Amino acid sequence: MSATDGGTARSGPPTRAAYTAARPSGADGVVGVWSGARRPPDWLATLSIIALVAVVAAGMAATVGRTILFTPEKAVSAYFSALAAHDATGLPEAGRADLVAGADYVAPSGAEILASRRTGDAADVDVSFALDGQRWAATVRAHRLQWWGPWRVDGLITGLDVLWPAGVDLAATIGGRTVDDGARLHPGVYTVALAENDTYTAPPARLLVTGTTASVPVAMFLSPRPELTRRLQTLINGYLADCVARAPTSSTIVADCPLRLSGIGAPSPENVSWTLTAPPVVSLVISSAAPLEVLTSAPGSATVTYTQGRATKAATVPITIGGWAELDAGRLIWHRDNLTAIGE
Repeated sequence: MSATDGGTARSGPPTRAAYTAARPSGADGVVGVWSGARRPPDWLATLSIIALVAVVAAGMAATVGRTILFTPEKAVSAYFSALAAHDATGLPEAGRADLVAGADYVAPSGAEILASRRTGDAADVDVSFALDGQRWAATVRAHRLQWWGPWRVDGLITGLDVLWPAGVDLAATIGGRTVDDGARLHPGVYTVALAENDTYTAPPARLLVTGTTASVPVAMFLSPRPELTRRLQTLINGYLADCVARAPTSSTIVADCPLRLSGIGAPSPENVSWTLTAPPVVSLVISSAAPLEVLTSAPGSATVTYTQGRATKAATVPITIGGWAELDAGRLIWHRDNLTAIGE
């Protein structure tokens, strides 16, 4: 639209008709491009540039911060610090973290990072540490689970191999906690003990775990409980006393007993009488033959007197005891052989 003012033409604001005519043919709604008459204000462009720079700067700062704050080396150092503090909560779950809380546990000390190699979100960290008066070196595996946050270590995990005598399989404990064969341990010095039972006893064993081997053995030197030997001696003494009491007077052989005198010839003996002069001293040992083998430590003896024809004779018979023993629901049973078992 135009107006005349003193013969001079001037332009006014565009009319709706002019704006509509300027739209592309067939377009509906608002035009998708700025016309020469409508361009974005300069402050909006400036603000967009500032926002973009801020985003890039924030990303760079986060990356730098992650590199400084979170490293596999720091994770490995924290791992050894947790061991030194007996802090089970700061250890990976791959091993028996609860065992480092025991009062008898001795942790590694003086950990030093030697080298580190990264491959993506995984790293191998070489570390040395002091334990049991020596310096050890090992490689700790570390990994990153998320973009932001600390690295995690798998730990130096070693399997426990408890060596029991043949035919015996018991439970062991560390710091009062039961450990199974194959339990996974963190580096340190542990005290392994035999779990309480009514058959065996064993002195505690010292176990050095350096994390440099896949497994570490510990031998448990078992022995039968002393009270079992005393109970066995009482059981056998009673058994021999019963043998004497039921010995026949017409034979020098007592069935199912070690009271036996043979080869005396004819005529048949009469007035046979047995006397137990000294019972054998018995012991229990753990052997390949049986978990509780019965042995004679000192032979016993019995005296037999009898009449043969018109002569009165006497002889001394040595007594030895063997077999094996077991506890059945707390009851001691002595197996004299494969056929005879005598219990309390």
